Amino acid sequence: YQIALNHCIRRINAGQTDAYADALVLYRTLLERGLLLQHGGRLSQWAYKNIATTGLRTGAFEWTEQFLNQYREALPPTERDNAFAFNLATLYFEKQELALTLQTLQNVNFTDFTYHVGAKILQLKTFYLLNEDDALISLLATTEQLLRRDKTLSSFGKSTNLNFLKMLRQASKWKSKKPRLSLQKSERERLALLEKVVALQPVANKDWLLKILGREE
Repeated sequence: YQIALNHCIRRINAGQTDAYADALVLYRTLLERGLLLQHGGRLSQWAYKNIATTGLRTGAFEWTEQFLNQYREALPPTERDNAFAFNLATLYFEKQELALTLQTLQNVNFTDFTYHVGAKILQLKTFYLLNEDDALISLLATTEQLLRRDKTLSSFGKSTNLNFLKMLRQASKWKSKKPRLSLQKSERERLALLEKVVALQPVANKDWLLKILGREE
């Protein structure tokens, strides 16, 4: 099963998004057989997150919500609340329930740096979709400062998130001035941003950046 999952992960990293469906079949089988539970029936917070992410990427929202609730108590007690709140907020975001996304993120404890950064990025994406420009600009600045000061994140992790912040800032600037631009200039700037995102490596949430730039009229 691990070899099969690793194969799916390689396909996903290569841009083959159809591999999420195969990964979900594997995860569901592993859950049904109890093969992911360790140390007295515990499920690690990272396996919990990976399974939830896979469910969301396949659009299996109802199944993912059932999974989050069903396996909440299987999480280690010290990690339970954070893991549940963060993944539930991600579910709400994918369902475009943006007010619930922000509300649920208030329950994420920032003592864990991974959740801290993840929550900030989810907030940024939500602010962008809600056209909360002032909140977005402020949070971009504080999140960039947070990433640059941190000593625990790998150089790759730092670069991929900083590149995301850079492109989101540029996308936000374009969107805010779009009403004042001619259709031709607006389209030129949008295409230029799309080219930057496509070429930039590494960058977190690349598919989301491409989506928000590609769907603008």
